[in-house]
Amino acid sequence: MFNQEPFRVSDRRRIRNFVREHSLGLLISTSEDGRLHASSIPFLIDSECTELKGHMARMNEQWNNLDGRDVLVVFQGPGHYISPEWYGEEASVPTWNYVSVHVEGSFRLVEKEDRKMALLDEMVAHYEGGLGRSWSADWGDSRYRSMVEHIAAFTISIEKIEGKWKMSQNHTENGIKNVAGELLKVGTHDASRVSGMMLESLNSTRGEGA
Repeated sequence: MFNQEPFRVSDRRRIRNFVREHSLGLLISTSEDGRLHASSIPFLIDSECTELKGHMARMNEQWNNLDGRDVLVVFQGPGHYISPEWYGEEASVPTWNYVSVHVEGSFRLVEKEDRKMALLDEMVAHYEGGLGRSWSADWGDSRYRSMVEHIAAFTISIEKIEGKWKMSQNHTENGIKNVAGELLKVGTHDASRVSGMMLESLNSTRGEGA
């Protein structure tokens, strides 16, 4: 990831919370013949940011011959175009504010049926719990159990994780507040989210300097 101060974020708690909120990641890898593969997959990340868990359909050829190889997962948050006129500062240029987390690690297939089912149970419990629901698969039902055969479950041992919060931190406090206010006027969901994240980043910077 191309990353610079003051946009770089290394706080693992902040990164973990972001990944949990934006858990649909893009898994990127290369096959043995050099072809690129990419799949959008929901992930779980552990509390220490050492492992990702996920699964894909076995019909998806991306998992073939991937065991033990390095992969990249990209988690993307809200983003929005920023007009230079919004800053109220001279010599400003058009840009894009956004948040992104890149994870590099080693892909490992989960082969045993009981471990697959445990991984699927963990993922379902996590996402159902976020909805206040409690659905779970009845593995005694042959219909559910047969589906396990058609799933390629895996873990990724995290070797590097890096966050980029590009929120106009290279501008003045007044400029940041001006842009945040203009984004609210745009009225879209992403514009409002970016506005809030700009102010959060500003307050975070203030706290670090206190």
